[in-house]
Parts: sequence; structure tokens; C-alpha cells
Amino acid sequence: MGRIAVAVLSAALVIAAPGAQQNGASQNTKKQNSGKPKAEKKTADSSLTGCMDEQDGKYVLLEEKTVRKLADLKAEGFSQEDFAKYVGQKVTVRGQSAGDEGRSVFNVRGVDLVSTQCAPAGQ
Repeated sequence: MGRIAVAVLSAALVIAAPGAQQNGASQNTKKQNSGKPKAEKKTADSSLTGCMDEQDGKYVLLEEKTVRKLADLKAEGFSQEDFAKYVGQKVTVRGQSAGDEGRSVFNVRGVDLVSTQCAPAGQ
């Protein structure tokens, strides 16, 4: 009997709620529509940690243990040459991953130094 009462009460609230909240719902829709330019910024930054290196004049991030290339690095908001001071060091880069002609590219917005040394496994 208790389940039936809960079901009836829930159904009554659902039926009554659309009319009572209609104005609030349209206000929420207006807020969402007016915020569309902000929605484009919802793509959250991610991060990668590895060893900074320079290969063929481009800066790359290598996996510390296997020395496998994680991504080519592209500076956003600062000079590409700013990566030079981190070569040979373990860093965390913040930004967004992007594909570029079949290679992994990471658009870097910031660099944090983790360690001044990078060494492959066994060293």
C-alpha cells in the first residue's frame, strides 16, 4: 500500500510541476542560450607528464621509461622557443590534445617542472 501512495504522489507532482515551473524552465533556457559562447570553453585542459626533448627542430614530450614519443608540442600563448629551457627535464604540460596529419600534437598552455632530470628505465 505504501508503494502505491508514493507512486500516486509522484505522478501528481509530475503532472503539477510542468505548469508551476514553466516560467522557471524558460528562464533557465534563456540563461543557457545566452551562455553559448561560454559553452565552447567547456573543453577542459588535460595534462601530460614526460621528458622534454627536441627532435628535428621540434619540441616533443617523451615517456620517461620507454622514451617513446607521447606528442609533438605546440606552444599556445607563449613562444615555441620557451620549451628550450626544459629540454632534458621531466615536466607536466597543460593544454589540449589535437591530431595533426596523423601525428599526436599537444597544444601547450603551460609547463610545470617536475624534475631537473629524466632517465629511461634502468639508468
